[in-house]
Amino acid sequence: MSRREFIDCLNNEPKAFNCNFGSLAVGIVMLALFGFTKGLFWGIGAGAVGFTLGGWLSKQWFLGNLQRSIYWKIPLPKIWLDKNAPLSSNRKEL
Repeated sequence: MSRREFIDCLNNEPKAFNCNFGSLAVGIVMLALFGFTKGLFWGIGAGAVGFTLGGWLSKQWFLGNLQRSIYWKIPLPKIWLDKNAPLSSNRKEL
């Protein structure tokens, strides 16, 4: 029986310019937001903070931690998620 090999790119985060999409998106938004309102110096600083924050959020989303938190801790899950979602007391037992 032959050994099964998986392609590495299937298990990695999607990236552009060797940076994940979340860090690029949040960094550009923060750069534009603060750059236009406060000036270029504040925009570069806010872009760096946004790049770091976006990278962390993107990694947490890719690992499933944010998705799990949203699913288990969202208020009124029958309205937002699914009408068959269990109550929070029943979800803790799963």
